[in-house]
Amino acid sequence: RPLIEPGYSIYQYIIKNIYPNYHFFIFISTIINTIILDYIFKKEIPRFYILGFIIFIAFCANMEFNNLRNIKSILLFFISIKYIYSRNCKKFILLNLLGLSFHSTSIFYLPLYFLLNKNWKKFIPIIISTGLIVIIFKINLISPIALYLGSILGGKYLSATEIFISQAESSGFTFGAIERVLIGILVYYIYPSTKGNVYRIYANLVICYLISFAFFNEIPVFRLRFSLMFAPAICIILPFCISYINKKYKKVVTLFIICCIFLQSLVNFQGHLFVYDNVLLGIKSYEQRLNNL
Repeated sequence: RPLIEPGYSIYQYIIKNIYPNYHFFIFISTIINTIILDYIFKKEIPRFYILGFIIFIAFCANMEFNNLRNIKSILLFFISIKYIYSRNCKKFILLNLLGLSFHSTSIFYLPLYFLLNKNWKKFIPIIISTGLIVIIFKINLISPIALYLGSILGGKYLSATEIFISQAESSGFTFGAIERVLIGILVYYIYPSTKGNVYRIYANLVICYLISFAFFNEIPVFRLRFSLMFAPAICIILPFCISYINKKYKKVVTLFIICCIFLQSLVNFQGHLFVYDNVLLGIKSYEQRLNNL
């Protein structure tokens, strides 16, 4: 989509002209993403640097191979967070306009400049309780709004909206929902510790992550896209909780984080795409893999 997301098209063109091979493209993309994550984790959670990567693999690994355009715009936003904290609007906008050239969802980041520094603590219990009601009773909030906006815009927007709504399927009240409620409670508990520092922004982004799952629950595409936009904040806030939680609760919180990593890994790494072969256990042929699909 060269006219809509020119940054990604130029990025592809440059790598293709260096070496026109898909595996080389993935290799270079992964190196760039790892360097950006390395920068963010060393800056924000130096004591829990490795834990940040482990949480990223469990919660966000899908971005690395299913959202090749999206991940660049997301990581550019997370680089720009320091400019929200330092109130440098120009640099924040420039970075996210660059992100917008990779994926159009970056437009939703721009208004957050004015919101993420605010104190959201009083809204957290409302968000958690309302989100639970929406999930348990499978209330469709987004479909009517999306269909109305699609009908106003018409054309491809209406067609895309109708396709998304036809695939609507609420995940209901699952272990994942319980996990997210507990993360919300944990964020509420440590929220006073974020006063006057950059972790206030990350805590608010985790709330955005929870909102995305609860209120976009009925439409899988929206739920996935919007939650991934904020998911890397989990990699910062969960380690932050270990640092700032009361000493007598550290073991409980650490055990909870380990359980979250384990459960997310089970959910996210299912299916034939994640079957691991090696020379010791035997490698399936292309035809065998194709038959499994």
